[in-house]
Amino acid sequence: MPPRASTTPRPADPAPAADTWLLGRSPPPVRTGQLPLTVRPLTGEWTISWLTRTAHRFAITPRALLQATGVTRQTVSTAAAQRRALAPQRFRLLGLSGADAAELGAPHPTADALRRNQTLYGRPASRVELPGLRYCPACLASEVPAWTKAWNLTTTLVCIEHHLVLVDACPGCGRRPFSRSDWLATTAAIHQCPHALPDDEERSGRRVRRRCRTDLRTAPADRASHEAVAAQRLFDATAAADPRALMPACGTHVEATILLGAILDLADALRSQGISSMAARTRAVTALQGPSPTAAATVLGSLERVPMVRGVPNPLAEALRLETFRHHLSPTRQLELRAARTFLALPMRDGHRQRQAHALPDHRTPRPTLGQLRTATLPTITDRDGAPLPPEVVRLLLARAGRPATWAHLATELNLPSGLVFVLSPTLRALQRSDAWTARLGELELALQQLAGQAQRDGDQRAPQTDTTQGAQPTRRHIGA
Repeated sequence: MPPRASTTPRPADPAPAADTWLLGRSPPPVRTGQLPLTVRPLTGEWTISWLTRTAHRFAITPRALLQATGVTRQTVSTAAAQRRALAPQRFRLLGLSGADAAELGAPHPTADALRRNQTLYGRPASRVELPGLRYCPACLASEVPAWTKAWNLTTTLVCIEHHLVLVDACPGCGRRPFSRSDWLATTAAIHQCPHALPDDEERSGRRVRRRCRTDLRTAPADRASHEAVAAQRLFDATAAADPRALMPACGTHVEATILLGAILDLADALRSQGISSMAARTRAVTALQGPSPTAAATVLGSLERVPMVRGVPNPLAEALRLETFRHHLSPTRQLELRAARTFLALPMRDGHRQRQAHALPDHRTPRPTLGQLRTATLPTITDRDGAPLPPEVVRLLLARAGRPATWAHLATELNLPSGLVFVLSPTLRALQRSDAWTARLGELELALQQLAGQAQRDGDQRAPQTDTTQGAQPTRRHIGA
């Protein structure tokens, strides 16, 4: 006979001791629909790269990943996928913090600098991001591979970490990675080409398209020269710097926004001569790192036949372009460009061309007004034979320096005889043929600086006058009289 069970009630088990780390704090919140795993974005990673890595972690397609977070509409484009993944109601379901989402959605600093340059100098809107990405096979072969935002830029040509030229297309299918929306419907790894192969014409009916899945880590890449790597590094540093920060260039210091615009404009000018993009930028950066404008012009070669860019000229790029054919300019043009300066300056005009943001330090010296030139004490300027030039000629030469007006207009404004302009050109050509022209330009430039400094000290800020009441009429002397 089996033993009889006791009817005496058993004491209750003691309550488990509460964990000390739970005391005084509420349980962690659980969001409805949040994925059980979180893939953290890397520094500088492209949004689509992070989305692809996350989907591959769950062995599903990126489109299915978005649907799992509540996207009901069909995602058919890269832009739509990026916008929906970083939506405020969705990125937390993917395990991202607000700071992570903001970093993923922020544009690359170089992209901001390129758009700022287009706006500042009035350049035609050009593509900043590529339709797809270039890539470095060595970076994709790293321990945690990812696609960076810099690879999506038109100006990123070299990997400065591995000294490799970025590969432009997949060696298997010939397409640039992520240039189409095929990546949305594939479970390929981050280092595999996501594109779908062309359909086989012999097959018919509904079918699953074959994927390329070429291992991009094995793609052949050319070795970049040290000059190309240095040019890429300087370009990236200039684009990421504060726009007002001073950076060295051609023996002086210019603002970062001026230096960046000069690199772009000079590279465009060299490309118009049939030079490749990488070689053009490398030569432009090498020239800008030279010790002087003359050395920079030697590296660039003649840019005389390259037309000026549309919009506001970049002061540094235009000064170096003029430097490449300085000695071919006429005396009148050299006066107008103030060729005695270290950096040739474009004529000052009304409007935004005069803003200090578009001027080099060498160009910011004020110039005397026409009213000052009517009554100013003029320096002695000699001709090729050592004889002093008439004061009317000196006054007219000083007025033409840095001004795009005609000789006749300036003579009228200065109350000089109109016949003076007919004998002025032969005198200038004779000076240019002699060795005295460069010295005369320097004397004129020094006189302009002295007159402008005197006006600043006296506080003379009056506008140019058109009457003839101030001062006596200049003596009407013929050149050579």
